[in-house]
Amino acid sequence: MRNPDQLAEKLLGPKELDLIQAHPIAAALRADNLDAGAAFEPMRVAMMMLVRTKFIDEKLERAFHYGAMGHEGATQYVILGAGFDARATRFRELLKTARVFEVDSAPTQQRKRQRVDAALGGAPPNLTYVTIDFNRDRLGDTLLRAGFDPKQKTFFTWEGVSMYIPEENVRQTLRTIATHAAPGSSLVMDYTTKASLEFMTRFPQFGPVRFLAAWGEPWVFGLQDGREQEFFTSVGLAPREFFPAY
Repeated sequence: MRNPDQLAEKLLGPKELDLIQAHPIAAALRADNLDAGAAFEPMRVAMMMLVRTKFIDEKLERAFHYGAMGHEGATQYVILGAGFDARATRFRELLKTARVFEVDSAPTQQRKRQRVDAALGGAPPNLTYVTIDFNRDRLGDTLLRAGFDPKQKTFFTWEGVSMYIPEENVRQTLRTIATHAAPGSSLVMDYTTKASLEFMTRFPQFGPVRFLAAWGEPWVFGLQDGREQEFFTSVGLAPREFFPAY
């Protein structure tokens, strides 16, 4: 499987590569494809990321292609915890008539903007960077101040974030989406399971677990297997599919 995100490598500057030097994936990035594929750990991480990226890309294309064909597709795109997400640029043509909002904390967003300007020549004109202090600001109010229209059908993505934050914060974010999204809006997010968290506690030296601990970013939230429908319903959402990423 090929990586559909052809801009990811461009966004990684020297400082970003320095942050992951201790991880096997750093060596794999410097190797050719054959050598990188021989290392189990970076290959496992890479394959998971590729599947996740492709899945979200397909849902994004479906949500906005309807609008491009004259149907009532999504007209707004909100990327929560955007980090170095490059979809606003990768799907520039598809999203050219949509409003795109990238939500993240000030330090992460500042570095992201520097890399986008340096590597990609700047952001698309329809992209709005939405800076938020997750400990102080309300997501809904912050989006509204940035120009988000709760009456328009919106496509939300929340990728690689939920497992790092406490359950109540996850619930609060999902409630905000449920109360601020127009009918027909959709959300794609990934999550881990309680079983995975229990495994990580029992085997702290396994694979990525040791790196999460060293970086001070342990996983703290997971869903109980078989209880996903109950969880999402409790925050006002009606999920259609469950494909836990971890």
